[in-house]
Amino acid sequence: MDAMQRLWLTALLPLFLAATPADLKSGKFGTVLSVKAVVQVSSTCSYDTPETHLNLVRGERVPCAFHTGKEQQPWVILKLERPATIKAIEIINRQDGSGFRQASLAAFLSEDGKTWTEVWNAGGKAEDTWIFPVNGGSGQKAAWVKLALTQEQPEFFHLSRVTVYGQ
Repeated sequence: MDAMQRLWLTALLPLFLAATPADLKSGKFGTVLSVKAVVQVSSTCSYDTPETHLNLVRGERVPCAFHTGKEQQPWVILKLERPATIKAIEIINRQDGSGFRQASLAAFLSEDGKTWTEVWNAGGKAEDTWIFPVNGGSGQKAAWVKLALTQEQPEFFHLSRVTVYGQ
């Protein structure tokens, strides 16, 4: 494969691997697993309202469900109700500004809460919403989902909603 073919493959592959809102609603990736998740964030700050942290996975949709302090590689972890096969994840970025901070966002899965496998990253581009299948939609077994900013310089981290789908 020459350099031009690799370039086209790199540009087009995400289009073939993407999931759509219709895929999620159709049940293609199973049911919502995150509604009863426990939410833990790496830190809080004066901009944070801890009583809204659970809005990340259930309840009223708020523009910013959590807001970490400015730190190196901040994270939020969802502890699912039970281990499951995670097939897709939908992440809704902060809706009231500063969403650009999530350009280095990555998703990790774990069965034990200690060993993490990266299953997706934003590729340096902040979006309003990311929807992605895990392992092409075949899924990966996990009980924990970790979302983290991966850049080296300290940054604030905040999201509006995360929905995890699977079986």
